[in-house]
Amino acid sequence: MVVDGSTQLNGSDARAVGRAIETARSHAKIPVRILSVSLANPKTLRVHLEVEALPGDFKARKADVFVAVALNHAESHILGGENKGRDIHHVAVAESISKVGTVEKGKNFDRGVLVKVKSTPDPANLRLIAFVQESDAGEVVGASLLIGGLLTTNDERPASASTPPAP
Repeated sequence: MVVDGSTQLNGSDARAVGRAIETARSHAKIPVRILSVSLANPKTLRVHLEVEALPGDFKARKADVFVAVALNHAESHILGGENKGRDIHHVAVAESISKVGTVEKGKNFDRGVLVKVKSTPDPANLRLIAFVQESDAGEVVGASLLIGGLLTTNDERPASASTPPAP
């Protein structure tokens, strides 16, 4: 398992996972807000994001902005092998992860972006994650999550997801 894009560890080691999460929580994060979500067409979401500029003391000049679309839940019926005949329930199944831009020192990222999805989404079964990551798969420096009821067919829906303030 990887926590915050920087710490790799065995997910079955509960103490190590807890320490890694607490360490990640202690790092200052860049505010990320999902302002609205709408259906641009049956296979595309229009998402308006607001990401504050990188601070002056940030080690890189810019960082990548991503949007991930995930299903809240999914099911698989196993046809073969040791689990043949079983139904498996999944949580937070990634449908897509798209780089949608970059944020820089002294320059906010505030714009609408288009994100492809596999098929017409069921809004009640979606979660949207916007995150900012140092280039080349570096540390995650800001994130926001919006779950369920994300959009309506023709209207843009104001969203209320943002990064909690750093401790």
